[in-house]
Amino acid sequence: MGRPSSRLKLQALDVSDVADELLSLAIARLSEVAKVVGYDVAKVNTDGFWTACAELCRYAQVGGLSSTWKTPSPAALWAAFGPSIAHWPPLANLIDDAANARWHIYAGDRVSAKSLALLAGLDERHVRLLARRGNLTLGKTGVTAREAARWLASRGVPGFVTYKSPLTS
Repeated sequence: MGRPSSRLKLQALDVSDVADELLSLAIARLSEVAKVVGYDVAKVNTDGFWTACAELCRYAQVGGLSSTWKTPSPAALWAAFGPSIAHWPPLANLIDDAANARWHIYAGDRVSAKSLALLAGLDERHVRLLARRGNLTLGKTGVTAREAARWLASRGVPGFVTYKSPLTS
């Protein structure tokens, strides 16, 4: 097991709480911008944003897309927090990075130690240590999707226990 960390852990997050928090952060940010033009953000229907955040979080945690999504889309996060992810709140970055990591594995792409760490709830250094010990093969360009899925499945990460890429079947 990895050392305890004060960082956000993907699997420990409640989807509703994540959506509530991101909605609250988005409203606060957009309210600042809206004051300039005299617009009341509180009157905006936020159901779609909340649902998009909840769906992205659920996908990041367990995989599987709803019938309305073909790819995990952080578009709602871009709209709320801007295109520069450097300015996003840490929670939004975590959800977006984890969803992208899962998507790349499903698509058959190589993934980094950081991506594996996000999905496994470990620190990136711990993943690298496990690779040095022979638990997984981590090359200079990352890990193959098949190796990543096997390793994540061996750790019991949801969505990888019975891994079969939905894109390459």
